[in-house]
Amino acid sequence: MNKLDARRLTGINVIWHAPGAIVDVALDEQDDATQICAVWQSNVRSLLEAVGWSHHKTTHHRFVGGLALAISAPIDALYAAVEIAEWAWDVTEQTMAGTDTGKNLESSAEHFRQMIRDEQNPELIRLAEDAARHQ
Repeated sequence: MNKLDARRLTGINVIWHAPGAIVDVALDEQDDATQICAVWQSNVRSLLEAVGWSHHKTTHHRFVGGLALAISAPIDALYAAVEIAEWAWDVTEQTMAGTDTGKNLESSAEHFRQMIRDEQNPELIRLAEDAARHQ
């Protein structure tokens, strides 16, 4: 298993109708997609909780040869969301390999909370809310 790509989802996409981040991973025949999804879900949920994003959604989509692992996120924090999804993937890879992750949740969470604060754009959020109200 290996990461193919990680990117922002800036709006409506094939996963859902929300902004967020996605990590695409390739799986080999011997990889257990169900277990990998469960481990990634646990890792990403722990980090989302730690950064104050517990209300955001997670999902996955299986495709031939791999998985797409996604989280929803505010439109003004998508770079942080990509890094959060990648962090969870890195920990998942290490867990599945049986190696020490070396990634401390609390210090990582503080790093991501700062990224989110730096990236926040209240004007963009107001504009998006106004657009939604006016369809």
